[in-house]
Amino acid sequence: MSTLNPALDSAVHNLQQDAQDGAAWVKLVKRYQGRITAWCLKQGLQLADAENVSQEVLYRLTRKIHMYDPKKGPFPTWLRRVTIHVCSTYRRKQAKAPTGSGDTAHMMRLQEVQDDTTGFWEGIDAAGDREMLQSALVLAQAKVSKEAWTIFRLAALEKMPGPDIAGQLGISAQSVYSTRHRVLVVVKEVLEQLRKE
Repeated sequence: MSTLNPALDSAVHNLQQDAQDGAAWVKLVKRYQGRITAWCLKQGLQLADAENVSQEVLYRLTRKIHMYDPKKGPFPTWLRRVTIHVCSTYRRKQAKAPTGSGDTAHMMRLQEVQDDTTGFWEGIDAAGDREMLQSALVLAQAKVSKEAWTIFRLAALEKMPGPDIAGQLGISAQSVYSTRHRVLVVVKEVLEQLRKE
């Protein structure tokens, strides 16, 4: 490992050993989230898209950090390659996606389709499940950006309507729904890992 940033090298090493190390995730996210978004902007994405892709990169990192090999180069170089790959995939998907009409009926259908939190909460019944969910929420919060967590909290936990969140935060309703979904995926994965332990 490089000696340029021992604290960061330690965080990366700790995460490769234990992907549930919340303190190490916080350290990594604080250091790299802005850089990832900047790399996305350099790839030609708009700011809202760059922020969404940044969340996707961080999410993928939770599953792929074990693939980083310090002998092959510095972590930022590897992370930048991962970011560029995710940007390319995102742009290809956007090019293939049909353009929406933007009318209210379409937005309501989109919200209904993407509101995948209802069934999830109904499955949390037992007191032990609720305690485990609280732990999962804390761990998941450390793995996502502050902005993504705010959106998730408002949409999934406080049940605020997507258009209201979008207006309050100055983002699109689509960003609200996609961010809520991405964070819920992280929560589910963390919860599943806790159940296995």
